[in-house]
Amino acid sequence: MVKVRVWDLPTRLFHWALALCVLALVITGNVGGEAMVWHFRFGYTVLTLLIFRVLWGFTGGHSYPSERGLELPSPISRNTCPRAQSTGCAVGAGSAHHAAVTSGNRLNQRR
Repeated sequence: MVKVRVWDLPTRLFHWALALCVLALVITGNVGGEAMVWHFRFGYTVLTLLIFRVLWGFTGGHSYPSERGLELPSPISRNTCPRAQSTGCAVGAGSAHHAAVTSGNRLNQRR
């Protein structure tokens, strides 16, 4: 079996650091008092991490979203899926979701 990594190392580090910071924010927020100094430090760290992640999303590595760049929803996409009205599909043709929705799987055969 071949391992396929979807997210690159900076993105993985961002997610772990964000999770740890949120945990620290909850703990220091509940403790209060002198811990509030650390609470503010962790808050600024979260802000810095979020700014980094936005910038990394536009300029970053080889991860899936950054390869595609910024994709905005298309008003035409609802019309490209033949089952859009009945399934609520808002994904354009050619996507994995579109292939799953329009394939002859059991869900589609029941309808």
